[in-house]
Amino acid sequence: MLGFFASIGGGVLGKFMKLMCIPYTIPLGIINTYVYPINICYSEKKQDLTYEGNTEEATVMGGRIGTQQNDLSNVSEYSNVNRNVMRILENNKQISTVSASAVNTADISCDFDKREGDKDFKNMYKTANTWRKHKGIDFSAYHCCPKVDQTGNITITQISDMSSQQVNEIKNQINTHIENTQRETGVGEVDMDAGVKSKNEIQNDVYKNIQNQIFQANIQNVMITQGLTYIDRYGMCDPKTVEEIPQNEIANLSPELQQACKNKKCGYAEGKTLKQTIDISTLSKNIINTSAELMIENNSTIKQKTEVRVNRVGNYRLLVVSFLWNIIMIYLSYFILKTILMMATGY
Repeated sequence: MLGFFASIGGGVLGKFMKLMCIPYTIPLGIINTYVYPINICYSEKKQDLTYEGNTEEATVMGGRIGTQQNDLSNVSEYSNVNRNVMRILENNKQISTVSASAVNTADISCDFDKREGDKDFKNMYKTANTWRKHKGIDFSAYHCCPKVDQTGNITITQISDMSSQQVNEIKNQINTHIENTQRETGVGEVDMDAGVKSKNEIQNDVYKNIQNQIFQANIQNVMITQGLTYIDRYGMCDPKTVEEIPQNEIANLSPELQQACKNKKCGYAEGKTLKQTIDISTLSKNIINTSAELMIENNSTIKQKTEVRVNRVGNYRLLVVSFLWNIIMIYLSYFILKTILMMATGY
């Protein structure tokens, strides 16, 4: 028996375990094959890979680990693809329209000869020849047609403001753990061509379309219309506007005025001022303020475990020795069982 173990090489214990783990060997081989795998029966080749990482970009992670032999290939492949596509369309439009117009009309009638109740014009004559004195200057108190002062003030204030803040964050968290284990028992001379391939693929595609459209229109129409209709039958003259008539121009006046201005200072005045004022202030305020915060997070986890057990039993010497071992084990089992029965029956 020892010569047999020496002929196939290796340590005695190792060769003995190969013999015991053959699928036909009693009892370890049968238990290992048909009941529960026994790790001590196998020589183990193990490779593993662990990766943990974070990225903010599209990520492609892949590879393969395992063992490659002449007659056996055991490979684990993995692929983790994370694609993030974000399309953002932001269209903000502001339109401010302000139109302003002012219309001033004045209808002034100075019909001094058409006063009601004065058909014989006697009062008209007296009114026309009524004089006043202001700062030593004599001037006619009536028949001065009034002036018009119309004012329209429009103040327009426009405020347009646009602000946009976007915070977009993409985060990929990748956790990968690949474990490839190959356990072999028996001898290595078996004619075998086997291949084991395990593959794990993950693909995460995140498409985010964001469309933000804001349209603001601010339209203001401002129109000022002020009208004045005034009929003056007297035409009172304004003393504040009196100006003296130079002596060299008195000769150009009518005889009546020349007589009235004889031996005194004469002057002329203007009519009263009719004043209209309108003040309008407008505010056109157009403000767009948008704020958007978006976070996209992908969590990808790959946990892959591949285990291959190979029983190489093609060597005829192992089969012969296993057969002889089984005969011995059967005999020993028979002897032990017989002894137990005899002891139980009192023989």
